[in-house]
Amino acid sequence: MLPSFMNRSLRLLPACILAAFSLMPVTVNAAPTTGFDLDLKDLRRPALPPVTATKQMVHRRKTHPRTPHERHMKEKSPVPVIAPATVTMTNKDTCSLGSNLLAMVAVTIPPQQVLPGFSDAAMAAARYQGVTALLACGLHPAEAYTLRRLLSVRGVSFISLQGDESATQVIQTVAAGLGIPYRKQRSIPLSYLLYDRHNHPLLLTVTDGTAGGKQ
Repeated sequence: MLPSFMNRSLRLLPACILAAFSLMPVTVNAAPTTGFDLDLKDLRRPALPPVTATKQMVHRRKTHPRTPHERHMKEKSPVPVIAPATVTMTNKDTCSLGSNLLAMVAVTIPPQQVLPGFSDAAMAAARYQGVTALLACGLHPAEAYTLRRLLSVRGVSFISLQGDESATQVIQTVAAGLGIPYRKQRSIPLSYLLYDRHNHPLLLTVTDGTAGGKQ
């Protein structure tokens, strides 16, 4: 028979072996997986931004050439140039020249419609693009001054001729009274570029009908 202390040691041996195995580190070898290996360089590389539909459309518009029809639509059509009409007048009488010029460029109206009761020295009255004018010839300076003040209250422009003006003075006086732009083209024969009531250019040439006529 074994001594009692040896019997106790044999009984404790299995428990000590189990405790030793439980304290040993356990190493688990995981099976290698394929398809998930990443390189560190790939992790540091920035991701490229996706190309959006908006950028593609802008790029397509920039590179798309215009058709001949589109180029034609973008070109501005030239503004047509109206050739001036040519009119010739004879300077036989200064007052008649002014009256004829007034009727040629404006719309004539009865003088009594502009100033009722006054018809002695009134040669003509007309309207030109919103301007109403009354033409008188041969008035005394005092009468002309009073009539000008009276017509200005009514909003009427007064054109006064004495009867001894040159053709150049008549054209410029009538044009200024109606507010017509004008430009002298040449002196012999006397020619002016004016604009009628429709704003069409008009080339007026005045010839001398008398031996002592003034240009």
